[in-house]
Amino acid sequence: MFSRKKILIIGTDSRLAPFFSDECDIEVISSPAFIPAMLYGFVPDLIVVDSVYDIDIRIIRVNEKLVFTPVLILADDMHLLANLERISDFPRIMLCATTFLKEDKVRKRVWQILEDKKKFLPPRTGAIVKKIIVYISMNFSKNLTRESLSQVAGTSEDYLSKIFRAEMGLLLWDYLTLTRLHEAEHLLSQTGLSVSEVAARTGFEDPAYFNRIFKKHFGQPPGQFRKGD
Repeated sequence: MFSRKKILIIGTDSRLAPFFSDECDIEVISSPAFIPAMLYGFVPDLIVVDSVYDIDIRIIRVNEKLVFTPVLILADDMHLLANLERISDFPRIMLCATTFLKEDKVRKRVWQILEDKKKFLPPRTGAIVKKIIVYISMNFSKNLTRESLSQVAGTSEDYLSKIFRAEMGLLLWDYLTLTRLHEAEHLLSQTGLSVSEVAARTGFEDPAYFNRIFKKHFGQPPGQFRKGD
């Protein structure tokens, strides 16, 4: 049984607190500039930020009370991660798309980090995983393979699969599939595209397979999902 933890959320994304509020004590501030005042009464076990700027991580890490505190960066738009290499230089950093907090395996991984701050890959190894997360986010509609992803990472297929699972708590291929499913969910909710068009735009070449896997994950096929939205 996990013990109750303290989580500091930095940012203005109102969706974040509900992901943790039933299980943790939460403090929310809009900017890292407010950290010194907050620390007098609240020292977090995890910091969650909706910013992808290395300057924010630097501000966190210069505070002696937060040198070893894990940081979870949540990003909806990975295109903003032009400073990914500088972010990856910092230890104990996990990068994840915001929608993945809905996934049980990712939430379990976050709790593992809370319970044992040592459960992180070394920064250089973690940087490979972060690079692939960003690449998948920007290329999920393409015909990606384990081989093509390992070429992007500059590693062997087996090694990439191993470190990805260690960092994210998910298999690499499951992460890619979930990225596509989350985007499909968004397109079905926000656009008038047909189911077959949504499948094509999210990298599912076989509409029948898309229908099956969407139903398995969300509990209803994409056509019914849209009607019930």
